[in-house]
Amino acid sequence: MDIEIKKYKSREKLGKAGFCVDTRSIVANGKREFFHTKQEAERHVDKIKAELTPSTAAAWDWDFDRLFKSFCKHIKSEHDKGDLSLSSKSEKKRDAALFISLKLDNKAVGKTKVRDLTTGHFRLQIIDQLRVGRAKKTVDNILGSLRYFINFSIDSGCRNSNPMIGVKGKGDKVKQAKKIKRIQPDTIAAIIDAMPAHWALRARFAATTGLRQGEQRALTWADIDWESGYVSVNKAVEHRAGVGKTKTVKGNRKVPLHPDVKQSLQELYLMLGRPSADKLVFPNVHGDILGTSRFLTALHIACDAAGVERIRWHDLRHYYASCILQVFQGDWWTITNLMGHASINTTTNIYGHWLDDKERDDKIASAIAGAF
Repeated sequence: MDIEIKKYKSREKLGKAGFCVDTRSIVANGKREFFHTKQEAERHVDKIKAELTPSTAAAWDWDFDRLFKSFCKHIKSEHDKGDLSLSSKSEKKRDAALFISLKLDNKAVGKTKVRDLTTGHFRLQIIDQLRVGRAKKTVDNILGSLRYFINFSIDSGCRNSNPMIGVKGKGDKVKQAKKIKRIQPDTIAAIIDAMPAHWALRARFAATTGLRQGEQRALTWADIDWESGYVSVNKAVEHRAGVGKTKTVKGNRKVPLHPDVKQSLQELYLMLGRPSADKLVFPNVHGDILGTSRFLTALHIACDAAGVERIRWHDLRHYYASCILQVFQGDWWTITNLMGHASINTTTNIYGHWLDDKERDDKIASAIAGAF
């Protein structure tokens, strides 16, 4: 590894050190340093070379394909330590793999030296490839993963800085958020009545607890407290990744069981011969995690049999939200906690339009009257 020494006569004329050792393009965290004599500069170069470990020098020459292999080991380690959820690990690996498959200066990003990537590359080439067929939110999510990926490259000694600072996503036509329609109780009742008993219980459970499908699929008998009548939500099935953490930190919560559903679960528990605490409450016929497609198929069959418009399993969660919204009115904090949302903003963005104009007007009028 050659480290060049440059002489600046203009600095010497000003009485300043004129011999420059510039390591910014040679080693991670490199910088320009000036010395009064060439001998001093040469001694400093020798010191830098002596301090460079083989791994540091090698990392500086890595391309993105090599970095990706190291990155995969890193995020696996982070997940094993509990610092990274299974879904985050999968997303970061997926997005990094997408990135190295893109083109940069007519060759794959994977074949590009990590240290050679610039902000211009992102703004002029990478962003345009990422945005094809993707909404801005999706592009932003991918960029978030890539910032993590590039920061890892800095920590690994592959480069000095993150070229993504100031880089913003842009996507194809952004979809407008759809307002969720309320599903009426008689519709839910008709759908559940059209289901076989084992599916009817699963649907009743979803509609009366608001658990996400992944949370329901991961539920074990240990999570049900018969005495208090609560179900503890502390894990979820993540897409193609097995059982992991809940979607958000606040996804860890306790939700009250409807008395009728609690009784049905107790009857099921006894009928199954009091399964051990670690057994799934809603498994498949082999006792394993029930596939997500089975939920949708069972629900659509029931919708068709009941003669109602097809809904998604997640709509049972929305139905639960509509019920607790009627009970707690504008108490968004309680509603947010029961739904397991990350923040109140999430809850109001999804369900805020359900608080009709008259309710809002009454609340405003009441608040104003209370001030006089």
